[in-house]
Amino acid sequence: MRKSIDDVSEILQRFTKPFNLDKGNLVRMKVVKSKKNIIYL
Repeated sequence: MRKSIDDVSEILQRFTKPFNLDKGNLVRMKVVKSKKNIIYL
């Protein structure tokens, strides 16, 4: 499970790199990632 979560987080980080100019989107992505991690746990 941890490997899949790490892969998803890496994919999300790569996907959010082009959107680094918009900090609001990064914050939203971080919130979504934390919520997904809680769901997986």
